[in-house]
Formats: sequence, structure tokens, C-alpha cells
Amino acid sequence: MQAAIVQWLFRNNYLYTADMAGVRLTPSQASKIKQTGMVAGHPDLTIWLSKRPVFIELKNAKGRLTRVQADRHSSLRSLGYIVHVVKAKSPNDGIEQVKEILDGLA
Repeated sequence: MQAAIVQWLFRNNYLYTADMAGVRLTPSQASKIKQTGMVAGHPDLTIWLSKRPVFIELKNAKGRLTRVQADRHSSLRSLGYIVHVVKAKSPNDGIEQVKEILDGLA
């Protein structure tokens, strides 16, 4: 799902960043990315809109936030940032939900 959403963002000229949190890593790789700043629980996507980022956590239809994710989202919201959780049944559903979020912020 994330790959499909990132492709859509790219095609529509959005500035975004994503992390590798959902990728299985060797212990050595995991150690390196933590040392270089990856933070547990950070949302999957950051979309850079004019003057503010929007954070999006991606879950499948049955997915749930972990405690670490909920805490990180709460910390971001307390600083005034927008955090959305997209629970999608398919990649196309995920794209549609992200479009709705971005359209609502335009």
C-alpha cells in the first residue's frame, strides 16, 4: 500500500518522505538506522505542504496502532502537527483516503 501511495504522491508532485519502519532489517541494519535518527513509532509518511508537514500512518483494514506509535502521534499532535491514520482495504483505498486528507487541507 505504501508503495502505491508514494507513487501517487510522486506523480502528483507532492514533496514527501518515508521511512523503512515496515521493512524487515537485519540486526546490523536496524542498529545503523537507529543510530542515524530513525525513531520508533514515527508515522510512515511525511507530506510536506506549504508551511506545515502532515504525518500519515498507514494500516491495513484490521491494523492497530502500537503503543509506541500512539505515543509518538500524541507527541506530534501536542506540538501542533497533523497526524492521520489511514486504515485501507486496498492500495487504491489508501490512495483515495490520502487524496481526501490532502484535499481537505488545501
